[in-house]
Amino acid sequence: MGSRMKIGFIGGGKMATALARGFMQTGLVQAGDLIASDPVAAAGVYFHNETGANTTAYNPDVLAFAET
Repeated sequence: MGSRMKIGFIGGGKMATALARGFMQTGLVQAGDLIASDPVAAAGVYFHNETGANTTAYNPDVLAFAET
C-alpha cells in the first residue's frame, strides 16, 4: 500500500474511538495517522488511551493535520 491517509475526527468520544480502532485494525492507518479534537478533556484522554492517537481541544488542528 502507498502512503497512508491522515484521518481526523471532530469529537473524540466512543464513536470516533470505535472508528479509529477499526481503521487501525484493518491496517488502513496507524495511531500517528489519526487525530481527534474534543473540548472535553476526558473525551480526548479516552480517545488517546484507547487508540494511542493524537488529540487536541481545537478543531483547526484537525483541519491542518487531516486529509479526511
